[in-house]
Amino acid sequence: MKRIFTLCVLCASLLTVTAQVPLGSYPNKDSIISAQEAQIRELRQERDKLRHEVDKLRQVIATLTGVKTDTVVAKKDTVVAPAAPEKPTVDLTVSHIYRREVVRKNCFIVITKANFTLSVYEVVGRDTLLAATFPICYGRNKGNKTTKGDGCTPECTMAHPFTIKQIQNSSHWPHDFKDGRGSILAYGPWFMRLDLSQGYPKGHPVAGNTSIGIHGSTNNESSVPGQGSEGCVRLRDKDVATLHDLYAQEGQKVIIFPVDHKPLSFEK
Repeated sequence: MKRIFTLCVLCASLLTVTAQVPLGSYPNKDSIISAQEAQIRELRQERDKLRHEVDKLRQVIATLTGVKTDTVVAKKDTVVAPAAPEKPTVDLTVSHIYRREVVRKNCFIVITKANFTLSVYEVVGRDTLLAATFPICYGRNKGNKTTKGDGCTPECTMAHPFTIKQIQNSSHWPHDFKDGRGSILAYGPWFMRLDLSQGYPKGHPVAGNTSIGIHGSTNNESSVPGQGSEGCVRLRDKDVATLHDLYAQEGQKVIIFPVDHKPLSFEK
């Protein structure tokens, strides 16, 4: 009897609790799915907000550095494929050494007026590899050299290049620029005299000019990069020393491209 009484009490308690629970308050399958969908929507909204913030941050970085960044477009349920990486921007106002160990006889020099650069390339098998670039200053006047004293830097082509005729120690050479400073040191440690004869027709007045060369810029380093020489190609003193120590040699080809030169395949 005692067990029956206890069972009755438990049943009565259960009925009382059940009566206190409102009808329909038990979760069913549909309500669970609805709750999950609402949570997914909230997560997607948070994702879109984060994408928008990342996009704003990239725009700020692009403004500060001048480097373009990929823009993430926040589209619902859309996967944005990453953009192809762009070629990095190179600061042409400073020197860059890419290959220190080269075979000098396989190297040639390209001077690009449009970029104010002197670049050293090495031919390795079928490849032409960039070894170094240096900022330069060339003739104060535009265009190709047509006569001695015109203030222009001579130009040539790959088919008819200039060559380094002679490399001389110029660390004690003075020059008077007629600017009031008098006779001052001006050529840096090395003067690489150019033979222009192959770049001009036979008999041209510039063909026999032996005063044009590649040299340093003692007392004139602020002119690099830019235009300001009497026709020669100036490098900073430390850069002409590097060019001499690592790459240059007599007989080496030197190509000076005009401002409107279109880059060749190995230059890209």
